[in-house]
Amino acid sequence: MKIEEIQDIFFQECDEGLVQAEAGLLALQAGAQDSETINTIFRAVHSIKGGSGAFGFTALQHFTHHFETLLDQVRGGEHVLNGGLIGILLGAFDMLADHIAAIRGEKPTPIDGDMLATLQSVASGNAAGDVAAAGDESVVPDLGFDIAAMIGGLDDGIRPDCAWEKPPEAKAELFMKPLRGALANGGEPLLLIRELNDLGATILSVDWAAIPALADFDPQEAYLGWRIALPAGVLKPQHYSLDLSGQRPGGGPEVVGSYALEIVPR
Repeated sequence: MKIEEIQDIFFQECDEGLVQAEAGLLALQAGAQDSETINTIFRAVHSIKGGSGAFGFTALQHFTHHFETLLDQVRGGEHVLNGGLIGILLGAFDMLADHIAAIRGEKPTPIDGDMLATLQSVASGNAAGDVAAAGDESVVPDLGFDIAAMIGGLDDGIRPDCAWEKPPEAKAELFMKPLRGALANGGEPLLLIRELNDLGATILSVDWAAIPALADFDPQEAYLGWRIALPAGVLKPQHYSLDLSGQRPGGGPEVVGSYALEIVPR
């Protein structure tokens, strides 16, 4: 077998590892903070690190070493897995995906100095206060521009029936987040949200924890997640773009098409 063929196998393993790690991180974000989920994320990053060293991808190996170190501490119970820490892990995952794209020649090697410093700081315990603050939903992430001034007038004239209130007839809640590359593959979350809304679903909240700093923002990626209240009828087979009929409430996150989904019964 030629070295190019072996390298292609490694690239395939990287793709599989990214899918497993992203699904696990989204599960953490949705509240499934069990040891197996954390171990799955750790194993995916560890496997990528091992292969990167074998092929001489030093930048990828260096980054995954520090990512793996923090994940190992998390699975050992050394850190409180709050929203702030999960946001950091999601940001590290995005950087990992950029590194893998770079070794495949799809984009330049990412500038990962800030993220490495964050991983090292959290791993050494110096950023505990910052992580706790980041987990506070009242703290708006620093995007590098005044988002409040940009969206300040969006609430004007909102219809009462669009208020984000949990309807009394809701039977379950859906957490939905597009996977990395979903938009490039033709995924359009807003169309899906409109279809669910037409069927009686209601948005409860929007999760923006994965939004990176402006310098790292990729307009071709989707960073938001949505928690949506579902009436009973939405769980039945319907003619819309994403079939939820196979989803088992309480069964944990699943990858369906370009989305990570978890249905939680109420």
